[in-house]
Amino acid sequence: MDKSRALRMSGELKGRSVADWAIGDLRDYGKSALIFRASKAGSAAILKLFDPEIVERYGEDVQRERVSRERLLIGKNHPHLVTILDAGEDGGFFYVVMEEVPGKPLSRALAELRRSQIWPLIGQIASAAEYLESLGLAHRDIKPDNINVTDDSSNAVLLDLGVLKPFAGKSVTDSEKLPFIGTLQYSSPEFLKRVEEPTPDGWRALTFYQLGAVLHDMIMGRRIFSDQEEPFGRLVDAVTYIDPEIKAGDVPPELISLARTCLSKKPEHRLTYIKWSEFQPRDLSGSSLAGIKDLVKRNAEAAMGVRIEIEDVAQKQRTIRAKTSQLQFDLQRFLHEEVIGNNLFPPISTRDYPSQNANVATTAFSFASASSLGLVNRLHIVVRTSLVDLGAELVEIEATAFLASKNSPPLPPENLNVEGERLFVGSFEEMLVRGRLIMALYKALARAQEQAADVGDEFLFLKLG
Repeated sequence: MDKSRALRMSGELKGRSVADWAIGDLRDYGKSALIFRASKAGSAAILKLFDPEIVERYGEDVQRERVSRERLLIGKNHPHLVTILDAGEDGGFFYVVMEEVPGKPLSRALAELRRSQIWPLIGQIASAAEYLESLGLAHRDIKPDNINVTDDSSNAVLLDLGVLKPFAGKSVTDSEKLPFIGTLQYSSPEFLKRVEEPTPDGWRALTFYQLGAVLHDMIMGRRIFSDQEEPFGRLVDAVTYIDPEIKAGDVPPELISLARTCLSKKPEHRLTYIKWSEFQPRDLSGSSLAGIKDLVKRNAEAAMGVRIEIEDVAQKQRTIRAKTSQLQFDLQRFLHEEVIGNNLFPPISTRDYPSQNANVATTAFSFASASSLGLVNRLHIVVRTSLVDLGAELVEIEATAFLASKNSPPLPPENLNVEGERLFVGSFEEMLVRGRLIMALYKALARAQEQAADVGDEFLFLKLG
């Protein structure tokens, strides 16, 4: 609907009523509907009237089904989801009535968004999407234009439920030809091509992607793929193949990693490596690394008395192996920078283990026994890095810590096959990964110091959690 048609229709409709809702001023309009302020029995609300021409073009049955889906939410309330008050057909119009939400669209608030509010806001939006999932519904069009935020950036509300999808039952809006629904720029690759899995998990994978796209916009202060919007084909290619850059030094690295993981091109990666709880803010100030360091220091003093789509498969494998090697090098650098010159640690030895898989790298970090530091046995920490998604730099990092006799070989055997504890999963962010690895290092050392007797010929495995 263009502006001239919207203004003409609004002039004709103002002062009339639909389902006893008195039509007031035009607030906004879109491709298929007009948005009015309305009132009924002293109550103010927002009235959405669908353009009869658009309805006729796509079919009344389609619109009737869409409106009936929104009726499902009458009487259902969530603090961060727009409240539906009424919906149906009257006077030749399909309509939806909803509460008036304060603020403005997130898309128009990106420039002044306070950085400290990014995590609370994405948490609020995710909670609304999770609530819809609990009702057996998927939103399918989560984007900044469909989110209102208050002027102080403290509260967000998810709007526009026009393409809701129930998990159960056949969809009227999704014909056998499976037309595209929603907003291309904020759709996952599988949904763009309409090859999504029409299951609760499949819809959750789409929701996670769209939440990641919204998170991208808040972090970067611009629309995702804003430099690829024209012509249309470039935008399609961007959604399908390009991993958007997400970098910022003034937001927690956890958010950077979460956004990049959400935007993985593969839905199975999103489902495997993201949980609803990760969208909720966490207090990161209370890290206990300092406490673990103090414990290691106290134990040592007690013992001392005082003191990264490629053209061909072979090239792709080389690229994956190079990226995996770089990740392995980074992990080694993190540990060596912490240990070298640190009088809490005995000398360190490092051994890389060969792997048949280009995306897997394994390194053992070994410390000699040092009674002066309270370390009776040799300490080995084996770290395995798996590159899951090259484009999103999605990695899994596992570690196994164990003790061996002080008289055993200085490095662990190659055939040692033990299940490690997960230290990190998500898009590789140096600050975040470094912190997790160093924390595991100090925990292993502290627990090794607590083992006062020689372990003999057997390995003694240490918990890092």
